[in-house]
Amino acid sequence: MYIGQNFWHRLTGDESFYAELIAAIGSVAVEANFAKELEDVISELSASSTIVQLSQMS
Repeated sequence: MYIGQNFWHRLTGDESFYAELIAAIGSVAVEANFAKELEDVISELSASSTIVQLSQMS
């Protein structure tokens, strides 16, 4: 089994592909603002019966 840098090197033949991929993902993540999506997820989870039950178990 190949994982991480070794996987990407074997898949692409490019030894630096993994580092470049991580850098590209990092730059996009820094520019992204997922505040609205996070608020939506929090609202949805807080309304679920499972979360409500867990919050009452203290």
